[in-house]
Parts: sequence; C-alpha cells; structure tokens
Amino acid sequence: MLDIDLLPHPHTGESIAIWLIDKLTEFQIEKRILSITTDNAANIQVACRVFFAKMKDTKKEVLGFHNRCMAHCLNLVVQKSLKIYEENEGIIQKIRTFFTKIHKSSVLTEALQTIIEKAKEKYIKPRLDVITR
Repeated sequence: MLDIDLLPHPHTGESIAIWLIDKLTEFQIEKRILSITTDNAANIQVACRVFFAKMKDTKKEVLGFHNRCMAHCLNLVVQKSLKIYEENEGIIQKIRTFFTKIHKSSVLTEALQTIIEKAKEKYIKPRLDVITR
C-alpha cells in the first residue's frame, strides 16, 4: 500500500492513472513497477492502460504489466454460480438462514458444537458469506 488518500470524483480511468503516477512519483518509485494487480472494474482496466501509456510517453517506461486478481475473479464466478443455483433451487437461502440462526443463538451454537464434538470432529464456528463488490 502506498497511501490512503481521497480520490476526487469522477473516478475515471484517466483520473485514477494520473493519481497513481503522482503517488509513484511522490515516492520516487515510478520506474520500479513490475505489475499492478486489480479487480475487474472497467475504470481500473482503463486506468492501467492509460498508466502504462503515459509512463511510456514520459520516457519513464516501466517493465510492468496488469494482472487481474485471481481471488476476486474466482469470487465473482462463485457468487454468480450461487445466484444461478439459488434462483433454481432456493437451497442456498435455506442454508444461509440456518447458519444465521445458529450464529445469532448461543444455545444453538453450543448444540452444534456438541454434535460436532460427538462425531469426533473439530468444531469450526460457521461463517456467513463474505461478498466483495
């Protein structure tokens, strides 16, 4: 992480690329970029193309390239698959409701833990979905 800073609107690819170049120049690392890893937002895709083009135009050509975050891509695929399955079966919502009830009740949590321990398995507290974007 380079900085936490306010990026004024609009968040266009051009404005993001300019902001990034300014930050890299501020830290004097603009020639040391090997890659940029991002999500798949359209403005970020444009920002990376603009960034590399501007760096080339200013004779500060970098050897870097743009990577799409595999974890983010996989999360999008899973979320879409779950949505399609949910629309057809409704089972995912039933499972979410079940685990939400357990998560909110210490009595149900203890009961689940007892059942798991009787089965000689390690108890791991259920987690609810963690959705990105």
